[in-house]
Amino acid sequence: MRKIILILSLLIFTFSICSAESVEQENTTKRSIVFIYDNNMGKTSPSKSSDKDIKTELQNRFVQTFSGSYAVVLGDEYLKKIKESGMMDLSIAERADIIPFFKNDNISYVVIFESLPMNSVTSSVTTTGYKGMPITIPYSNSTSYVHLKIIDVQLDKYLYNGKFSYNSTWASTSGHITKCYKDAESQVLIPKLLKQ
Repeated sequence: MRKIILILSLLIFTFSICSAESVEQENTTKRSIVFIYDNNMGKTSPSKSSDKDIKTELQNRFVQTFSGSYAVVLGDEYLKKIKESGMMDLSIAERADIIPFFKNDNISYVVIFESLPMNSVTSSVTTTGYKGMPITIPYSNSTSYVHLKIIDVQLDKYLYNGKFSYNSTWASTSGHITKCYKDAESQVLIPKLLKQ
């Protein structure tokens, strides 16, 4: 009876060591993905504090969605290096110009989410007010644009390179950019990066 208990104990101990090693190995073999948010809105750009809030929100959403499958790297330092090299508009930068910044760092994918200038049109509506007097109510209709690039660094190819837009008469700049990110996440990021 003691021999059976000893053998079972050894088997359980061996199995627990093997499974712990495989979990540790799985965690160290996660592919790396870099997320870069860049504000290229020009004159339509929000204040610096609002832009920082937008950036933080998008980075948090990205980490929350992709950290289970990837080692997520927030690309602030990469963006700084890219800008220092003279590339100011990442939406028109070529893949071949972007990849060298990541090639030596064992990065699998780069996601660039760049907000572009908003387009606002001011209009008005005329209605009747008190005692039939005409009232003109001005309103602004804004459209925001973002450019999304997903680059497979190892295979040197785009997984996606396109734009998203959102039109609203009431949303703030933060609301516009967040809505574009949510659309990009559900329509492109998750299908391309998590459902492979």
